[in-house]
Amino acid sequence: MDFLKKGTFVFIALLPLCLPLGLSAQQDGKDTVERRSIYFNVDPLSHLIDDTHQPENVLNDVHRVDKSFALTGDFYQRLSSPGSPSRNLFFRPGDINDRDVHALLFEPYLYTADNIRFYQTNRPYSNLKYSNDIDNAQYFSITHSQNVWKSLNVALTYDVNYADGTFDKSQTMNQFFNFTANYISAKGRYRAAASFIRNRAYVLENGGILSDSLFLNDAYSKPETYPVNLENAYSKYKTADFSLFQTVRLDMDTAGGTRVLNAGALNHQIRFNRSSRLYRDELMKTTDSLSKRQLRNILSWTNDVYNREKAEWFLPLTFGLEHELLLYADSLNSDLNNMITPFARIGLRSPLLDMRLEGRYVLGGSYFAGDCQVKLDSRLYFSTNNRDNALGLKASYSSLSANYILSHFSSERLVWDNVLEKTGTLYLNLSYLYKDMIEAFLSYAGLDKASYVDNDMRVRQTSVSTHLFQVGLKHDCRAGRFGFGGFALLQKASDDYAVRVPLFQARQTVYVEIDLFKGRLKTQFGLDLNYNTAYYADMYSPLLGCFVRQDEEKVGNYLYADVYINAKIDKCNLFLSLSHPYAGLLGYNYINTPLYPHEGLAFRWGLSWDLWD
Repeated sequence: MDFLKKGTFVFIALLPLCLPLGLSAQQDGKDTVERRSIYFNVDPLSHLIDDTHQPENVLNDVHRVDKSFALTGDFYQRLSSPGSPSRNLFFRPGDINDRDVHALLFEPYLYTADNIRFYQTNRPYSNLKYSNDIDNAQYFSITHSQNVWKSLNVALTYDVNYADGTFDKSQTMNQFFNFTANYISAKGRYRAAASFIRNRAYVLENGGILSDSLFLNDAYSKPETYPVNLENAYSKYKTADFSLFQTVRLDMDTAGGTRVLNAGALNHQIRFNRSSRLYRDELMKTTDSLSKRQLRNILSWTNDVYNREKAEWFLPLTFGLEHELLLYADSLNSDLNNMITPFARIGLRSPLLDMRLEGRYVLGGSYFAGDCQVKLDSRLYFSTNNRDNALGLKASYSSLSANYILSHFSSERLVWDNVLEKTGTLYLNLSYLYKDMIEAFLSYAGLDKASYVDNDMRVRQTSVSTHLFQVGLKHDCRAGRFGFGGFALLQKASDDYAVRVPLFQARQTVYVEIDLFKGRLKTQFGLDLNYNTAYYADMYSPLLGCFVRQDEEKVGNYLYADVYINAKIDKCNLFLSLSHPYAGLLGYNYINTPLYPHEGLAFRWGLSWDLWD
């Protein structure tokens, strides 16, 4: 592994030299960065490319190289090493398109068709990121984008993170890659967006340390000397995704933006996805695998073909049909699902109200037959002239089949074939939003027949309805030289077998920003804080590749702190950070997952550099 790691880092260190010559830091002038580049996400149900953004090299985020610690409104329960499997502790209702049985294990890091970026740039753009720490946890990322001809853009992003791990046999070696290309015709009548995504995650599975009591009592002087449960096991998770989205506008009358009954646009997307997880224990001479192959064709029509500002009042409509072939296969069996899903989206846009209602229903004699979902997303603005203040309302109801692995699983040591009822979920979310600075929300979720893996490694469903209440606050504010950002969440479930989360969790950053040398050097001195109350956290099963219930040990009620210094020189951001500086001084109860203690003291440095031709 050491040879592969060194070879890979030599390769990616030389990779920027292969980019177009003449890359340099952007010069000041009227042609600003914002005018040179935008990125966007493609909505396969809409002709328009909504929510364009400018690439940003944000200074106060540069030290958070591990995406599971990003201030994005998610909290992750994870194992000991960076880049290891994790579980999101912020409850969200399931989606009817979620078919991958293991994708949530690496949710913070994976590239998917929903989160990759498509660019349009006037000048070639690159971003390089690199960081390392005293425990040899290395991160490298490169993004490059350029328009090769008029409105034809190509871009790639390649992320690598390797960690030797604090404890014995806890190494991770992950690579996440995506390549995108998109074209917009001169008048915007035809648009196309293609992508290729490749994710790879390799994890040495040690099954955790032998006992948490050993760690709590500081039984060994060094973390790597603690005995572990698995001596020679590993898992590999990999995905590949190919997608082509095309749309043709049928109505060329630019004044038609105010008409509901315009000719609209015809959209088509074809997407092939494959994923698999392999688990091998060399000592037990066992190999278990589960794979998925999926082919989707989505055909839709929409009248939502004009920019939002061209019509104060509008009724966007979308209707479509999706055909899906889905194959699951394990070491003994395979299951082919053939599905057709009609869907519709109806909306309203007005000076004060934006609203969208969407529904889907799965037809076909498959495991997912009869799945359905209805979602409402709306926003009410306080003023027609100022959209800084708004009230948001989200509501959804779904009746969805359980994760396939909970129904069918076959390995050399564990086999089940369960008949599970669909899980019904009612979700309501009311929020207040002020610019991009504050979001306060109150949520309710009602669940029927929620499925989970119990501590005896058997799948069960709840027999009574579960009620979950959430109160949350997200903020990103500045007051003079001081900055405050973070997310606090209170969650309470009537049945913690259906939803296993801590009562309270929070992530907060506080920093002071100072300009030196007449503004040429911008410096931030800050503190990151992370906390959650004690709860019976799920334990991790390397064999299944998922988290399962346990009722013997509570973890949490420990405050983690990181101290950092960030600096910005032109387009280059640098950082130094000291994580968990008091590890062991206040006890050893810093355990995120049973048998998987959190990292101790770590010193990290790194940079993020924007390059423009």
